[in-house]
Amino acid sequence: MTGLWPAAIYAVVLWWFSTGIILLADRSPRVSTRTQMAVASVLAIAALAALVVVRDSTTVAGAFVGFTAGLVLWGWHEVSFLSGAVTGSRRSECPAGATGWRRFVYAAQTLIHHEIAIAVTALALGVAFLGSANPVGFWAFVILWGMRLSSKLNIFLGVLNITEEFLPARLNHLKSYFGARSSNMLFPVSVTVGTALTAWLLHGALVADAAPHQVSAFALLATLAALGVLEHWFMVMPLSSERLWEWALRRRAGQQAWRETGDDHDLDQGAAHAHDHNGNPGHVPGLQSVSARLDGPCDAQPLKCLLDSIAKGAYGNVERVKGIARSGEGWIRFDVAGGRSSISAISAGDDEVPQVVAIGNAIDEARLVTAFGACASGART
Repeated sequence: MTGLWPAAIYAVVLWWFSTGIILLADRSPRVSTRTQMAVASVLAIAALAALVVVRDSTTVAGAFVGFTAGLVLWGWHEVSFLSGAVTGSRRSECPAGATGWRRFVYAAQTLIHHEIAIAVTALALGVAFLGSANPVGFWAFVILWGMRLSSKLNIFLGVLNITEEFLPARLNHLKSYFGARSSNMLFPVSVTVGTALTAWLLHGALVADAAPHQVSAFALLATLAALGVLEHWFMVMPLSSERLWEWALRRRAGQQAWRETGDDHDLDQGAAHAHDHNGNPGHVPGLQSVSARLDGPCDAQPLKCLLDSIAKGAYGNVERVKGIARSGEGWIRFDVAGGRSSISAISAGDDEVPQVVAIGNAIDEARLVTAFGACASGART
């Protein structure tokens, strides 16, 4: 397997398939977090051994093995994060009213242990590969780290498409730290730097007198950088990147996009406790729930304005809102939590029911239901 195109195709397939496997395992009720970490750790140890073996290999096979091992090591960190084994010191939603630097500090606390673990791994690999003839695995890990760190910062600052679907229920508190806007000032810098890096790496693969190992190594890394740039563009496009891994994100029998465990379950339980089957108040004093069907497609911009108004208290003391709705030719998920609102594109099955549920105290139910109905009908109020 030599040449630019075989290396590029291999990088795309490995990136796509490995990401899907991690997402699939994390959502499988038959695979415990302990099992995920055990398997990931065994693979990581094997990857480290492979990196030692091909450290000074200048063959095409050495480039592919090093690249694969670098992605496997990165996969360990992804599994440790998604499983909740290595995240951060803060595991609660963003405090209401937190803005600016204070909000950034809170957000950093939710990820700090994960980021430190990645930094330590990168530093160890850098020392181990100092002066080596085949540092492809190290650079693959660094590119993934840089691109993912840039993605996290952009999501924090605010982008159109956050792809919350990738987060398991145990990490739902992270959503309250996400920004909600069409783009931010960091985004053009991120894609410019990423594109320049991709072009530089691609040039290394296209040098006239490049050895086969060099062509493969640079092609693998250039493709990985290009995929990172593509992931950034997905954040500002109405098309969600989750469609690439729909086979891994698909849930069993209905409620695919609406209900998970964790905070969605808590919302359902809160709604159930707020009213009994006759509609009378339940055993949570003062807590009420409001639910409504959204039979028509919702325009994302008016819906976002409505959610922002809800977050500011225009419809009473609404503690939480969650829902899904049709929008254009696809579906969107929307949320209000911690005084912040968010909307993201999702994939949903034909059996999904577009609906919204809100819980809180002293909710202006009539106005809220009317406002959501107006969004679903395309009316302007």
